[in-house]
Amino acid sequence: RINQHLHITFANEALRKECEDNRIPLFEDLLKEFPQVGLNLDLKSGGPELVEKVHELISKYKRKSKTVWGGMSSTTLELCYNRDHSIPIYFSTKRVVVTVLSFWTGLLAFMPIRESYFELPYFSHFVHLSSFENRLSPRLRFITSVYEGLALNRFLIHYLQRRGIPTWAFVLNTEESWHAAFSKGCAGVHTDFPSKLRVFLDENPQYVFNEGVSLLSIRDEL
Repeated sequence: RINQHLHITFANEALRKECEDNRIPLFEDLLKEFPQVGLNLDLKSGGPELVEKVHELISKYKRKSKTVWGGMSSTTLELCYNRDHSIPIYFSTKRVVVTVLSFWTGLLAFMPIRESYFELPYFSHFVHLSSFENRLSPRLRFITSVYEGLALNRFLIHYLQRRGIPTWAFVLNTEESWHAAFSKGCAGVHTDFPSKLRVFLDENPQYVFNEGVSLLSIRDEL
């Protein structure tokens, strides 16, 4: 039985509404229902078997050009990349750290980058809307501030954009957070409210394209 009142992690006081259809959709259902929508896949676990099954479906529905996949784990990222170099990948946590440090030490200009998307959590814009707020000590808040100053920095974002790598921020569910991300140069955001984001973009055409990169994205996790 599915609980009819589930809190949404990154949206303050938001609840899942009652619905007669409680079936959890399969990944293949999404591929069938939304053939033209780009998907960003975060493979949480499962190892080589999961990567292989996801790849089979991506190939079956000819979605290689409309899919970005990977994982926060370097192991998962390597599995995805080694399985099919033609499907874009995003930076793992380790690669984010290496890239940020390399940029600020001047070494990134001499390093090849195989990833296609730079995706980062925008902590200051979702922590206060989530269950994480009360867990952050002053020290962690300071670390968050330093992290955003280095990683979500407009100079780094613009540098990566010039190398053909757009930056996406997550998980952002308010207009304030969308303004903040796009004004830094982010090419897209991950959100739990794609319909609201679509309205926001229609009302703010200055954000619809950032150096030719489409902004609208949704969140999918496997």
